[in-house]
Amino acid sequence: MRRPENPTRYGVEISASAWKQLSFLPLDAYMRIRGELDAVASKAEQPAVTQSFAVGDHVARYTVDPERRLLILVEVTHR
Repeated sequence: MRRPENPTRYGVEISASAWKQLSFLPLDAYMRIRGELDAVASKAEQPAVTQSFAVGDHVARYTVDPERRLLILVEVTHR
């Protein structure tokens, strides 16, 4: 039986340029970034701004689209 979807959860989308940047990271760095994205997306209402978080030696920059209920990863850089 499927669990009901969380109505306050945002989906996660990764831009093409962010996918390219992620492809150069070790698997553990990617998994940590993805886990943080999922944690941020599970929070209730978020403003439509660009935000970022650090994971190890990397910074992930994302935007929030409240109309589409999406968190969009736009860039991953090395600190």
